[in-house]
Amino acid sequence: MKLNVKRYLKNWIWFFVAIILMIVFTNIYIRFTSLIYNTSAIILIKDPNNLNKTSEFAAFSDVSPIPINSNAVSDELEFFKSKKLISKVVNNLNLNVVIYKNNIRKNDVYGITPLEANFEKNIGARKLKAKEYKFNVISNTEYELIDQSSNVVKGFFDTPLNVNNGILTLTLKNNISYNDSKLKNLILKLYSNDAYTSFLQKKIDITLKDKGSSIVKLSTNSSNKLKNENILNSLIDQYNKNAVEKQNIVAKNTANFIEDRLSIISQELDNVELNKVSFKKRNNITNISSEANLFIEKFSDSKSKLDNYLVQLDLIKSTIKYLQNIENDQKYIPNNIALRNIELNNLILNYNNLLFEWKELAKFSTEENPLVINLSNEIESKKEILLRSLEGEKDNQLVIIKEAKKAIKVINNKILSIPNQEKEFRVIERQQNLKEELYLFLLQKREETSLSMARKEPMATIVDSAFSSDTPLYPKSRVLYLGGIILGFLIPFLTIYAKDQLNTKINDKLELESLLKEIPILGELPKVKSEGIGVITKNDRSILGESFRVLRSNLNYFLKIKSKEKDALKIFVTSTIKGEGKTFVAYNTALSLVEASKKVLLVGADIRNPQLHRYLNVNKKLTGISEFLYDDEIEIDTILNTIEVNGSTMDFILSGAIPPNPSELLINGRFNLLLDQLELSYDYIIIDTAPTMLVADTLSICDIADVMMYVVRAGFTDKNLASYIYKLQNEGKISNVTLVLNDVKESNIGYGYSYGYGEYNKRSFWNRIGRS
Repeated sequence: MKLNVKRYLKNWIWFFVAIILMIVFTNIYIRFTSLIYNTSAIILIKDPNNLNKTSEFAAFSDVSPIPINSNAVSDELEFFKSKKLISKVVNNLNLNVVIYKNNIRKNDVYGITPLEANFEKNIGARKLKAKEYKFNVISNTEYELIDQSSNVVKGFFDTPLNVNNGILTLTLKNNISYNDSKLKNLILKLYSNDAYTSFLQKKIDITLKDKGSSIVKLSTNSSNKLKNENILNSLIDQYNKNAVEKQNIVAKNTANFIEDRLSIISQELDNVELNKVSFKKRNNITNISSEANLFIEKFSDSKSKLDNYLVQLDLIKSTIKYLQNIENDQKYIPNNIALRNIELNNLILNYNNLLFEWKELAKFSTEENPLVINLSNEIESKKEILLRSLEGEKDNQLVIIKEAKKAIKVINNKILSIPNQEKEFRVIERQQNLKEELYLFLLQKREETSLSMARKEPMATIVDSAFSSDTPLYPKSRVLYLGGIILGFLIPFLTIYAKDQLNTKINDKLELESLLKEIPILGELPKVKSEGIGVITKNDRSILGESFRVLRSNLNYFLKIKSKEKDALKIFVTSTIKGEGKTFVAYNTALSLVEASKKVLLVGADIRNPQLHRYLNVNKKLTGISEFLYDDEIEIDTILNTIEVNGSTMDFILSGAIPPNPSELLINGRFNLLLDQLELSYDYIIIDTAPTMLVADTLSICDIADVMMYVVRAGFTDKNLASYIYKLQNEGKISNVTLVLNDVKESNIGYGYSYGYGEYNKRSFWNRIGRS
């Protein structure tokens, strides 16, 4: 964790720049983004099952109730967002023409602009795509529209114009002048009615305040508060108008049914009364014998009950006949005819509601529409359920009537002695009473239905009219600025993280320490600029010079622990693979020690790929190590050379000619003899050896080294090679190992903190940014 934090801290400037840039971008975005406001309205929706119910039905508590549709209010919410209802709102408010003011923000100027627009799709035209036009006023009577392809269409105010497969009519309100600033920079976007209806359906949100509640919240969002409020208020108004229309249709159908029944009952009543008059005349009857009063009263009581049952039976049969009549398939069932069974009344009401929805949907859809098909199936299902319920109730009434007739028969047996004339007269009189009762009942229901038609009861009661918030819903400045700051932090963070994850190379001291914790790091060497081969100079105050002075100081530790104080400290410089800069490290370490007035011998022991001559700027063909190892006749003085560097002298031995068997030459004993004879003459012997992974040369002679300087190159050496170095040490193949990290970026030196002291460390602010 410590490693990661330091890696991010050293790149703090990029975090700072990214955050500042994101704050600037956020500010620009907020400045140019239209402000979106939320508008809401609250209404109370009445349960549609309770509308048009008369108070008499509440008295029939002896009939078992049926379950009430608990989803009635929820179903009404869906109707609020129906295409039919919202389409009426779009038409009433001319919403399918959106007018924008193209300033810094693109704002909807509904209700503000003096321009009034009406757009209708041509009959037979295909589905229209919304299209934008730039609006320019030419004069008080003429204007032009320019589309996005720079096509120009000219038109006249108050005159229909054929454009975008539709008819557009523009009107200037309040006799405003054509050069008024309110008419400048306007953009017209033309929608078809259907397209804007679909768009508005998605924008309107309708929710119940609480589960089971009838309080409903309507809300919508846009940049124009007035437009939002007009949409919601118009939507509520259209909903109430539709509800009243629905109530009137059902009531009118009920009234027609009652008028038909009154006409039939009136004729039947006239016939009964004529029969009664004819019977009295024929039998000269003027009064009824008092002897049968007691029996007749009982008989009348029983017959009265029977009459009521027969009335119910007649109503049930009439309703069944009405339903079974094919001509009435798409007609509403009268729901106000006083059936005593509340369950049947509720089923009729639900059937009428479904039939109304089907008729409304059929106006705007074909018979193949899945919604129409599903609704038709549901209506047929409701009709079957209603017929079964009516048949059941009819059977129930027949049983009751049968029992009532049995009771009447008992009484009738007791009045058999009454003259046949009296009995026949009572039959006629009973028929008259039945018809009169039914006739008066229908007259009462006709009046109640008329009152119901006159009473236009709205479904939705407005609790709070549409109102808009003063604070924009979007953009939220604080949230966006916070998001910008977070994004400004995340971009460099993720970039650095991804770079670290994808980079398999060792880059700095922190990574090297984490990979090889048990091996000390002798020093870090900065990346050398491309020009030259990277050689320190006399009194070099550069970071490179200081780095080698630090390395030189750290070598003193090994000098102190050396067993033979008078012998030279033999330093082997090696690496894992070619190209890690071991020769560069060996040469500059030698120069640094020479500068400290130490006697140094630099030996080129990489006899397979000699590179030391490039730094010494001498002929590589000079006699060197390979000749000395091969030929016993060659003396040390023959291969020992001296060169003046930075005002001081330094001895060196080159690798010599490249032999065919370098490994065998190094272990023949002559190399050990060479070092044994020379170590008494020098303070340090620095030996540039071959890479350890490529050849076995270095490993075969490394046991004579006092210090093994193992060079690792930043940005070049793969992290996987660290395990190889660790393995060599654990297996004892190399000892006294110390690491030198070469070619480190200046920003990565010293745990990511650049060090230096003096003139060489003075850099401009932008240079410091560039190197990081």
